[in-house]
Amino acid sequence: MAELIALTTQPVTLTGNTNQNLWSAVEVPHCDMLDLQLGVVATTGSMTGTLSIRVLTGVQTLTDDNSWVVAQTRSGANVFADITLNGLTLPYWTSASVNMGFTRYLRWSLINWGLNGLSSVTFVVQGMARRYARRSGATATLGATASGGSALGIAPPPADAKFGAAVGTFIGGVSPFEMLQRPDASNRFLGGDQRDCECENASTKRYDAPAGRAVGR
Repeated sequence: MAELIALTTQPVTLTGNTNQNLWSAVEVPHCDMLDLQLGVVATTGSMTGTLSIRVLTGVQTLTDDNSWVVAQTRSGANVFADITLNGLTLPYWTSASVNMGFTRYLRWSLINWGLNGLSSVTFVVQGMARRYARRSGATATLGATASGGSALGIAPPPADAKFGAAVGTFIGGVSPFEMLQRPDASNRFLGGDQRDCECENASTKRYDAPAGRAVGR
């Protein structure tokens, strides 16, 4: 799964070294991989020297201290390399993929203003935050190979005494954990008491509500 993230909700114009405000840091704790894009869309002043826009990452948004570090790619490089301004054609776009080297929050940072002749720069930072699939869509393949691992290199799941099969083995295309969340004929969830949930009875078109709550639509 993927979702759009925007470190800049609109183009940002700066005239000096600046970090993105803590209150606007983007939270990505659920993500495994980032595909980020930096676009320099306008400048004023002399196009000389280099421009360095980084992505900072940290675990808190209370203080702008040294717990915030530069996010890096797997090879250890900064997410966005320095941009040589001499002869640069605008708009300029560059991208980077990051599958480690970031933590809970992301912010942009402009760090080397004194090393170029710019009076102002306008840029955007955006991208996609991705999560790895927690299971393959090919349930039949995984079910058939649960005892010996799958062609995707997934190790065999451990045996479970309650189910009498490997945890994660799909039975009729449904995992044991999913079966626990499905109501049976008595309108109870297999994984818990009826009082724990509200279930719709297809035959009466009524709701069997927990004790103390009204029954009916």
